[in-house]
Amino acid sequence: MANKQSKSREAYFARYQQAGKYASNRKAKLERTMRKQPNNTQIPLALKNVASYRRKDPKESYWSHQMIEIAKIYKAFVGVFDKGLFNQKLEDQEAARRVRNPNLFPEPAKDTSGQQKKRISEFSLAARAHDNRGNLVWA
Repeated sequence: MANKQSKSREAYFARYQQAGKYASNRKAKLERTMRKQPNNTQIPLALKNVASYRRKDPKESYWSHQMIEIAKIYKAFVGVFDKGLFNQKLEDQEAARRVRNPNLFPEPAKDTSGQQKKRISEFSLAARAHDNRGNLVWA
């Protein structure tokens, strides 16, 4: 939800911009710093370009402290973390969830010798109903 500013705040900011208060305030701060730090070579360069507004919108995605903690926990359990988990698109999130570390989750080996059928038959009802001598266990 977007924050809505009051009309008086919008009017104040319009007057602030028109009066050039930003430039005058920045110039006063730089001159004050110049008096405290006369050897600072960056201040004269900044005084030449006082009127430009320095704050810009970030161009790269940011990492909040919560996102960093989630990434650490996810990597500890799964072994791999994909930044797509924080994507707005659900399809990208699902694709990132499917990423697995092959070292932690190897593909099961295919059984060609018939051992799989033998293991299944060990747990069938008929196998559990009889003991190793062939006597019925369930009466």
